[in-house]
Amino acid sequence: MNQNRRTIVEPLLRFSKRVVEADGEGMALAVYRLLSDLQAAEHLKALAGRLAANGRTELAERQLRLWDILMAILDQSALVLKGCCLQYTRYAELLRFGDPSE
Repeated sequence: MNQNRRTIVEPLLRFSKRVVEADGEGMALAVYRLLSDLQAAEHLKALAGRLAANGRTELAERQLRLWDILMAILDQSALVLKGCCLQYTRYAELLRFGDPSE
């Protein structure tokens, strides 16, 4: 259980240090690095594979498309917010505005 906790907590601690004084570009990079540290892409691909193997191909494809959308949002926010000083709470709000489910 401690190993599982370290697997999650250590990347979150690194993330929190990265966003404290980051500009918009740094925020996007911090989110990307957190997802990378947690191996989110690999886990998502494995989930999509299991979904497809169970006949849920459309849901599997949707999950992968959402990942692509998230990466595009991070790229665009890095470009648009480069040099902008904003708090991480504001950046989180901006990411939620990009959520197609809301």
